[in-house]
Amino acid sequence: MQRHVVCYRIPTFQVALARLEDFSLRDRPLAITSSVNPQTVLLETSSEAQQEGVCAGMQVGQAKRLCPALKLVPPDPAKIRRATETIDQVVSRFAPVWESSSPGHVFLDLTGTTRLFGRACDTATKIEEEIAERFHLVGVAGVASNKLVSEVASTVVAPFQLYDVRPGAEQMFFSPLPISTLSLRTTHSQFIYSLFADLNVNTLGQLSTFALADLEAVLGPLAGQVCAWAQGIDDTPVLPLLKQPCVEATRTLEEDLVDVEELRGFLDGTLEMLCRDLRRQQKFCQLMTLRMQYRDEREAIGKERVLPGSYWEGELQPVLHRLLKRCFQRRVRIR
Repeated sequence: MQRHVVCYRIPTFQVALARLEDFSLRDRPLAITSSVNPQTVLLETSSEAQQEGVCAGMQVGQAKRLCPALKLVPPDPAKIRRATETIDQVVSRFAPVWESSSPGHVFLDLTGTTRLFGRACDTATKIEEEIAERFHLVGVAGVASNKLVSEVASTVVAPFQLYDVRPGAEQMFFSPLPISTLSLRTTHSQFIYSLFADLNVNTLGQLSTFALADLEAVLGPLAGQVCAWAQGIDDTPVLPLLKQPCVEATRTLEEDLVDVEELRGFLDGTLEMLCRDLRRQQKFCQLMTLRMQYRDEREAIGKERVLPGSYWEGELQPVLHRLLKRCFQRRVRIR
């Protein structure tokens, strides 16, 4: 059976949410960042800011020099969560299986739903229209036979549009696109892109003409996957995220801290709150995760199994303290 996969996404999702709340932010350069500190990086930027040379990942100080009128807005996790749940509610009525890859970015597997809802492109249009009409969030959609092509298709159109890549046309669609279209997601990705540039290989069409043996000499183990991607081939299934039972808490410090003892005391108070929730729900903690964000937006994550499980502070506190020691390896303040 021919697969039908839709990638629906809302470009610059957090920017779109901020503008829903404040009409004055529309049509002006806008960036999402957790702090106005000059060294803090930008998480998202509006199209107006991008026209001024400001992009995500840039430091606040550099961005303000390029665009003095840039408006800085902090992220709102609660608003993002509510909006994500809203999108999932709409999508769940049309797709038997969907996957939220990131906030405002959803893959839908509509294979076998033609008799119920019509063609995949028509279903994607209905989803776009309903979310735009009910929640004033304008998105784009890509329709194709796999996740890779549908995602790329959603990036070449502007809101409120849809791009439908028909089965068999994947390689033709990919051929003129630059190699950077493929997100290699490796620590050596920039080196690989520069290597292809040195070889004068600039498009996916040029890359697809390479023999696998030649690519292996350049990419090593990645060669087979990249060769398939360059031809628009992707067998990755659309899988819903597994929702494991858990309790969690996210807290922002009133003042960034670098003192270990102060951080330990702050975390102990958070642990007490989580343990009360665990006891109320009659659940044991069997895996503890600590995620800390530094002032410069870099993150440290630590995990440790708790066997046997427990919901008492005295038994979980040593685990938390070990995670803090493991994660806090930089002399940079914690947010």
